[in-house]
Amino acid sequence: MKHFEYITLTGELPFPQMEIADVQGFIKLAQLLESPCIFVMADGEKEKSSAPSFFLFLDDRTLYKCNAAGYKTLEEYTEAIKNNFPDAVSYYDARKNGFTYFKEYDECRRAGTQDKSAYAKAMRLGYIDNFEKFIQRTQKEKEKIPPGIDPVNLTTALALYDFASANGFKDFGDFEIAFFRGFSNQPEAEDARKKGFITAQEYQGALRMGITSPKEYHEAKHHNIANKKEYDKFIFLKRNTHGRFSFDEAHLVNALKMYENGKKLSINKLRALLQAQQEEYMVQMENGEQSLPPWYSQKLKTDDDFQMLLRNNHELRDHGTYDEEGEYYEVKRILDNKIFIDGANVAYGGMNRDEHAKPKLANILAISLEL
Repeated sequence: MKHFEYITLTGELPFPQMEIADVQGFIKLAQLLESPCIFVMADGEKEKSSAPSFFLFLDDRTLYKCNAAGYKTLEEYTEAIKNNFPDAVSYYDARKNGFTYFKEYDECRRAGTQDKSAYAKAMRLGYIDNFEKFIQRTQKEKEKIPPGIDPVNLTTALALYDFASANGFKDFGDFEIAFFRGFSNQPEAEDARKKGFITAQEYQGALRMGITSPKEYHEAKHHNIANKKEYDKFIFLKRNTHGRFSFDEAHLVNALKMYENGKKLSINKLRALLQAQQEEYMVQMENGEQSLPPWYSQKLKTDDDFQMLLRNNHELRDHGTYDEEGEYYEVKRILDNKIFIDGANVAYGGMNRDEHAKPKLANILAISLEL
């Protein structure tokens, strides 16, 4: 297109006027009539405006004019039309921010920014193309949104990009997966992934309980266990049940395995021993009372229950004997076994006999006292 020379008018020209409806027609006519210059005229109320109200040229004493629509030159008006700008305001704003085409300018503006570089980065990382899909998911899957996050605040793709970037996510793919698993920041999502947790709900629940693995967390939740300390007690007793005994049976057996050697315990003493062991397992119930936790299985209620355990548990037989007539259990470890000690070795005390060492009776007396 031919570039025109522009002359600013300060007053009306005393010629008949003809207004051309569209700028393309106005330019074509000016070129056909070989108009040497284009007059620009502002409204009387907008004389100081940087953009004219009309473009005009004079030919054969007829003044042809076209509404400038806010554009400063015909060349810029034509460029705006070519690049699909709907008006002069958006065209000049786009030029100021480095945009050439209305499409990228409009997408950037709707994305929430006029920073072309920020828009380009958000586009490259997937936030622009996936923004509408993200909004639809937040509406359909509200229960998965991280606590404290209101999607209303993520109204544009750039707002979403800023939020995700500020919380450590490298691209939209990573962000979307973590977000709809309940995570609002990348470090937490990554730590959960390494530990094997899928959702933020189970990961954060495990942290509150002091538990670090999904297996422990789900087992604890299944048994209504409150924290890691209680879970460790549960596991200790569970292992001692060997899949055959109740927790109170395992509890009593373990206590007897550690009990003072040579002691005799009646059924009542065994019951008291078990109750003493159970004290540290008590938890506070909703009504405020102390009770054994729901997961703590119990079989030892009657004297017959205790007697059956003492007769049948092979571990107790290894650590003592049950006198059915006297109805007591005697802790009896290795006392019935015979131990042979080489007196000569004790007398010499590990000294080399070939070096004329002398045996000492005191060594034998000492070992006897120790035994």
